Amino acid sequence: MLVPLVVGGVKLAFTLHQPFIHWGDVAIMETAIRDTLGGHQLLGPYSHFGWFHPGPAYFYLVAPLYWALHQNAQALFLGAFLINALCAIAVVAVIRARAGESAARWGALVVGALLFFAHALFSLYSPWNPALLALPILLMMVLVAAAANGSTISLLWAAIVGSFVVQTELGTAPTALAVLVVGAGLWGWAAWRRRDEKVATGRTRRRTVLAATGVLLGLVWVPSLIQQTTQSPGNIRQIVTFFEHPPTDQEAGGTHTRMQAFRGVAYYATTVPLKSEETPCCEPNQFNGPGSTYTGRYLGFGVGVLVALGVAVVGWRRRDRFAMALGAVSVVAAGSAVVATTQVVGPV
Repeated sequence: MLVPLVVGGVKLAFTLHQPFIHWGDVAIMETAIRDTLGGHQLLGPYSHFGWFHPGPAYFYLVAPLYWALHQNAQALFLGAFLINALCAIAVVAVIRARAGESAARWGALVVGALLFFAHALFSLYSPWNPALLALPILLMMVLVAAAANGSTISLLWAAIVGSFVVQTELGTAPTALAVLVVGAGLWGWAAWRRRDEKVATGRTRRRTVLAATGVLLGLVWVPSLIQQTTQSPGNIRQIVTFFEHPPTDQEAGGTHTRMQAFRGVAYYATTVPLKSEETPCCEPNQFNGPGSTYTGRYLGFGVGVLVALGVAVVGWRRRDRFAMALGAVSVVAAGSAVVATTQVVGPV
């Protein structure tokens, strides 16, 4: 797992001092990060529908690095790389803590493969918000699985990571919410089963850690709440209004059937390692072509879901709550992604 991280880090180190000017969406995001340095940024990345994504968590994570590198445009690539690297390390660390060294080695192998292909596809460094979230979502799912053993701290951290994901890209909200709801249910079930167990030591320290984590979760949403309550109309209100009165089919570019949604999710879920089209926003990605074009995508996505289902069943039979929960939330994430994609406004 460390090999692609080391290679990526060295590559970035040699390019940090090369002049670079961002363009398009990332240029707008760099402007927002500059506003963040002054503590003025209350909104997430912009949306061409007239509102902004729910919060600026991504900007506040990258802003210190951007400041430390004297507002070097390359800092955005380094920030994206560090977010992915930290999420990858955290995934393996959580697996080791909850499932042991053997499972952690398998986890490191899988995450290492993801990092390798992400490095090859440039998404390991991409500061564009939709391209940044694969590993944070994976970390959220692993933390939710850890919460199935009754770990409150894991559930809180899953909510923090989920908040970062949703604030950075609103389109992830249905999947993040579904995963967190399942996680909360599994956590509640485990907590109820262990309600009579006594905690021998460390109760004060545990409460302190839980309180601090809870405060951090609240702080993540403070900028969004300030913006909503001090400006009219607030961004959250604009988002709600948009979904209450969505554009017509003609304005939105048409509707999406369940089959089109399935194709879309299968396509993007298998972008690593099968790569994507050079122009994913254009006609080849509208899924109007023959189904045979997507056979490999269907197989890859279907095998992934079946493996997740198998992990859930094996975990249930062996009473391994972590494995059971990880498999279950993987299936839930896949299903919710397909359902959510049917409601996408505009091209998939």
